[in-house]
Amino acid sequence: MNRLSLLNANFRRIYRVLPAGMQRSVWLLFFLMTAMAITELASVMALTAFFATINRPESIINSCYAKQAAEIWPEVRHILDDPRRIILWVSILPIALIAAKNVFSALVAWKSSMMGERVAMHIGGKIMQRFLYMPYSWHLSAQSSRALTCMGWRFSIGSMLIQILTAYSNLITVGILFAGLACYEPGVTFSCVLMMASTAFFTYSLLRKRIDRAGADAANAQAKETDANVTAIGGVREIIIYQKQQRFLDAIRQYTQKCIRPRSFLSISATVPTWTLESAGFMLIWFAVFYLITVQDAGIARITATVALIALTAWRVLPSLNRVVSATVSIRSLQATALPCLEYFEGLAKETTDDPPLAAPYFAIRKEIVFDHVSYRYPGAKENALTDICCRIPVGTTLGLVGRSGAGKSTFINILSGLLAPTSGQLLVDGRPMTPEELAAYRSQVGYVPQSPYMLKGSIAENVAFRDWGQPLDEERVRQACREAAIDFLGPDCKDIDRPASGGLSGGQAQRVSIARALYTEPSLLIFDEATSALDQASENMVQEAVAHSKGKRTCVIAAHRLSTLEVCDSALLIAGGKIDSFGEIHEILNRYQMNYLAEP
Repeated sequence: MNRLSLLNANFRRIYRVLPAGMQRSVWLLFFLMTAMAITELASVMALTAFFATINRPESIINSCYAKQAAEIWPEVRHILDDPRRIILWVSILPIALIAAKNVFSALVAWKSSMMGERVAMHIGGKIMQRFLYMPYSWHLSAQSSRALTCMGWRFSIGSMLIQILTAYSNLITVGILFAGLACYEPGVTFSCVLMMASTAFFTYSLLRKRIDRAGADAANAQAKETDANVTAIGGVREIIIYQKQQRFLDAIRQYTQKCIRPRSFLSISATVPTWTLESAGFMLIWFAVFYLITVQDAGIARITATVALIALTAWRVLPSLNRVVSATVSIRSLQATALPCLEYFEGLAKETTDDPPLAAPYFAIRKEIVFDHVSYRYPGAKENALTDICCRIPVGTTLGLVGRSGAGKSTFINILSGLLAPTSGQLLVDGRPMTPEELAAYRSQVGYVPQSPYMLKGSIAENVAFRDWGQPLDEERVRQACREAAIDFLGPDCKDIDRPASGGLSGGQAQRVSIARALYTEPSLLIFDEATSALDQASENMVQEAVAHSKGKRTCVIAAHRLSTLEVCDSALLIAGGKIDSFGEIHEILNRYQMNYLAEP
């Protein structure tokens, strides 16, 4: 019962997350597996009849069915007159059924493999979809880092579903085969069922806890190994500088070694039932002979027929029963990775929808953007990062953000760009809050230049045209954005936009590619978050000229520590401790900042 409860619970949980079309495919696969089980039973019965015919061909000759067939089809008399011909023709039925069973087996194997891959594709696609559509605040939490691990574990869910269906279909096969045997020898059948069930239960009970422990140990070690590898790849510069290569290699080797023993055990655990059940299965023959002699005092003919039936049934039952127990063992081993992946997927499903809002085509920033008493506190934080921010940014103006590190400038920018929703207060556009569709349109009109830009694996053009990723890009528009971003390393008139972006770019060059990426979108709101910190003075001057030329055409917000960067702004907002210190004309705010903050010891 525990095994059936395990199968049912896991099946229902996986089945619920599948789309309707895939659910129908699951039932089709189960139907094919059941049909294969029925043909297996029919082939066993046909082989039993075939061997009985070889032993006593007169049983066919004297059969009332054979006589009726001879009356309907005179040609049958010719066959019944020669026992050899009877054996020849009777052999056709088991051959046909075995061929049909093999066809079903091949079809089931193919459909099972396809189903496993489709389930993994669906789960993986949905995890990535929901991951990408989760609020930005969620990506700042530890849950975000689990996505990569769960993407690697998604194949376990498809494998678990196939193992569950395999267990169900083979249970049906075993049940039907034992039912057929019970019609012939109920006493022997009951004893066989009791012995085989006891052996299967003992084997499963012996392995269950060991499998759970090995699966958990392997999954935990694999997750730590993945984290160490990701950290090593992402922090390779620091690792080289601080000479920590061996420390990371030792850590990765340690986690890999911890996987060896549990993975080795899990790889053979599904085979253990085969060894025990095969031994028990052949003991059934001896037990059946002993039972027939001592209890029923059966003759040689009955013993021979019963042993032949048991041998043929065991020939088919043992593989099916092995598959049931092996599938159950495999399910236990897969749970350690499949269930956490499924739990992660279910958690994402609760926080996102399958239909993210589409950008409102009518939306435009026409007059102003207003922070209306905006406060923000990061999840798990004890204090606000921003408190009661009130600020008005008219369209076409350039606003500078001034403040020390940690003052709240980046949080201000994240709210302004639509990445974060205020904990309290509102971000208003033209005097009203935005609907989800308008927020999607608002984000599409934002050009964002971060302090540490991300470079895609591709060409400079593909990086600049990131907004059109996966679509044909406008090369002339790319060159124009590169010129505005003061990119001077792509040859005359920025012709060399197809050169690789990965590797070989300095920090300042990567920053200028990021600026060009923001300009490529032709944004209504252009945001620089410490974006000129890696630029030399000449490049910064060219970017300032580009910002100055865009005045009146687009709204710009610039956060920078280098005060010279902000001189192009119309006004400035001085933030200290998450609150507005002052807001006004640019030179007035810069002087105040220098006197009250930079002059402090």
